[in-house]
Amino acid sequence: MTAINGPILFNATTGSDTAASGLGPSVAVIGSSAELDGTSTVDVSFDGVSLSSISSGDLLYCSTSSGRQFSIIASVDTVNETITTDDAWPTESGVSWAVGGKRATFDGSVQIFSDWYGGWIVETETDQTVAIDLRANFVGGTANNNVEIRCNNKTITQTLNSFWTAIFALPQHCTVKDAVLTTSLASGGMLLGTLGNGSGGRLVENVHIDATLGGGGLTYCAYMGRDALFRNCSFKNGSYGVYAVWFQEFNNCLFDSNTNNGAFVSHHGGFTNCIFSNNGSHGLLTGSSRYQFVFSCIAYNNGGDGFNVPGTIDGLAQFINNIASENTGYGYNFPTAQSNPVIECVDYNNTSGRITGNYMDMDGITLTEDLFIDAANGDFNLNALVDGGQTLRSTNFTMGG
Repeated sequence: MTAINGPILFNATTGSDTAASGLGPSVAVIGSSAELDGTSTVDVSFDGVSLSSISSGDLLYCSTSSGRQFSIIASVDTVNETITTDDAWPTESGVSWAVGGKRATFDGSVQIFSDWYGGWIVETETDQTVAIDLRANFVGGTANNNVEIRCNNKTITQTLNSFWTAIFALPQHCTVKDAVLTTSLASGGMLLGTLGNGSGGRLVENVHIDATLGGGGLTYCAYMGRDALFRNCSFKNGSYGVYAVWFQEFNNCLFDSNTNNGAFVSHHGGFTNCIFSNNGSHGLLTGSSRYQFVFSCIAYNNGGDGFNVPGTIDGLAQFINNIASENTGYGYNFPTAQSNPVIECVDYNNTSGRITGNYMDMDGITLTEDLFIDAANGDFNLNALVDGGQTLRSTNFTMGG
């Protein structure tokens, strides 16, 4: 495949979904009379425009009635005025086409999420509104490995009222970065999901999901099937923050103010430096809990247990250097017969008590004073109170997220 020249740019204010491809000359080269014959070579000679500014690695857009609409340019024949791409096209005549400029909307460019290959980068410079089911247009498989969506901390708002729709449904080896995801709908399914259960890893970094930002509501902030790594993300104001199944890892993430659980992971989950706060039920709930590892996390003011782990089937659960504070249930609850170690964990003022179930409680610390500077307002730094934060400051291991 031809190496792509850069990201495919979107701008909802200045871009075009009919006269731009998103990658190529800053001023798009366009025409309306392309001839497509089922091969990878497109004849644009009937338009009589100069192709001299087009390069290998740019993106060609053809407004076909079905099938492929985007392909990377492999070569340009400026004499015969043809463009050869990496992929074959359908057979159509009199097709509008473009190279360069900026696309406008994700909605108007859904085919790009089916046509993309490994190495393609989709990047938006502006907020986006999604009024169709983008999830249905995402394609996984090996052809789409190592694709990336960059949102530059812009807000993507969902307006389509259908339960299983999602703004982004991630194929294998897909990265989403720097996005704010929300919805204007009163209720809905999810904003982030996986495409099938393929075992290829997915990276979600600096993505913040909160239905209330768009005035709406959610069932799941994220509904993940398999294999994802989350870094520096937040999941707020859904019914569930995250509902996940296989091989999910969360680093430096916030699960806050969800009406049910902050996070549910059925099999093989890992949490490091995460905060579960103000959720209506448990902060963290696991299912069969094969290989659950929870290190340096905080569960605060949840309506159920801070951490609830029903048991292990063929693995183990390890909880190290965690804090459970002011939860309505227990700080740590291991309700089944399978033993789970709780090592060097802290609790303070949990209504039902520190811990219950089957466990090994090693070097646990129970505090008698509040330990955070201002947890009610999101400041989980340790205070200096004796028998509170000062006790943890004087220990030889680092506590909290």
